Amino acid sequence: MHIVTSLALKSIHPKWLTILNSPTASGKTLIEILDETLTTIVGLNKPLNPNSPDKILRCLQIDPDLIRVVIVGPGVYSEPNVATGLLFAGEKLMPDLNVVLNSLAQEYSFPESDNFDTSLKSWEDQGVLLLNSSLSCEQFRPESHSKLWESFISNLIKQLSDFKLTQKHEPTLVFVFIGEQAQLYHIDINENFHYKIMRYFPKTGVHSGEMFTGFGKEVNKHLDVKINWI
Repeated sequence: MHIVTSLALKSIHPKWLTILNSPTASGKTLIEILDETLTTIVGLNKPLNPNSPDKILRCLQIDPDLIRVVIVGPGVYSEPNVATGLLFAGEKLMPDLNVVLNSLAQEYSFPESDNFDTSLKSWEDQGVLLLNSSLSCEQFRPESHSKLWESFISNLIKQLSDFKLTQKHEPTLVFVFIGEQAQLYHIDINENFHYKIMRYFPKTGVHSGEMFTGFGKEVNKHLDVKINWI
């Protein structure tokens, strides 16, 4: 196993190891697919985002038993020292997150808060898995690793969909797919048991003059305990 894979796996919640060690349809485990992906990426010998192995699987620090909502969106930020491993999150308010927060504030008729936690730890603590559609990229080249991550992300979503069906606690998930790349994976969930919400990428709305449509209320209507988004 590549050293980067080993370091990435050290950062995840231990319950994920059962999921990641389960065989996929190809016969390979997710850890094997992950290792092949990271070996290829490191072998490109290019400056990478995130800038540390422990951020690659940062989104899997959440206890999988507690997940209620899965938001799949664009790949990691391409600017150096910005990607955190959580979708839309950052040490400061990033433009993409600002668009999402604007839509949520309008949806709930709340003023935007200057004290909003841009790390999105508050969402994660409520059972929201924040998944980038590609977990790395070459610096200043957004989505440059999208194809390389497709197998891992697709199989991760399939495994999570199937895993939750075996749980007595919160077996039904709400999946939100934001953007063209993320929407490739909507076919990987079991729609007989899970809910699906599709949205375009926030930047598309900014550039086209259209308003990005909030998803908070639509998510919450499927949950017994609502997510506090703002």
